[in-house]
Amino acid sequence: MNARHIFLPVVLLVAATLSGCAAVRYEPTSYDSPKPVLKDVPGCLPAGSLAPGGECLALVRADQWWSDTGVSVKKGVAYRLTVPPHQVWFDKGIVNRPPHGDPGNRLMNLFARYKRHGGGLWFSLIAAVVEPGSGLDRREYQSVDIGAASNKDCDSVIFVAKEDGALSLYPNDAKGPATHPAFFYENNSGQIWVRVRRLRAEEAPAAIATTTTTTGVADECRPAD
Repeated sequence: MNARHIFLPVVLLVAATLSGCAAVRYEPTSYDSPKPVLKDVPGCLPAGSLAPGGECLALVRADQWWSDTGVSVKKGVAYRLTVPPHQVWFDKGIVNRPPHGDPGNRLMNLFARYKRHGGGLWFSLIAAVVEPGSGLDRREYQSVDIGAASNKDCDSVIFVAKEDGALSLYPNDAKGPATHPAFFYENNSGQIWVRVRRLRAEEAPAAIATTTTTTGVADECRPAD
């Protein structure tokens, strides 16, 4: 057996025990962010393909490898993701305020190369266009680091889908061994809500044409509904 296959689970287990990134099933806590009250914005599941101008609220759980929104995105169409304020979720005992990530402590950063998105901060909110279906091994066609792209004043990002697929959301955390990739998500707790809107053609800013598969465009701040 390759020594790396033995070493990786051991060192990650030690890191998970001492910092963030480790193991237990999701259980609602007193810190679960409540669903925002937004007029005429329903929950996303099962939303399917949103009509232009359509929107919904997606639930994202910190301990899930994929939090499927139920929204099917269309190639070439722009979507706006907004994180309502005053929400928190937890990487083990570390409080994070979405969509922004945390630079991590010295111990955590010894294992930064095992993050799902190596260049992103720990627990930054990631939006992904993935292969429809179930299971952890679905193909990820596109990812957008919402925390990195957002404006801290309003936490709203626009991106253009590069492929048809299912919209899924998750925090940027460590990957476990190949036999259990979601292992280090299992000690996370809490949940957040994300507002998903399919933009009409006239709503998408000109700057969106320059987006890549890993970045979105920070949207202008808007008053809450």
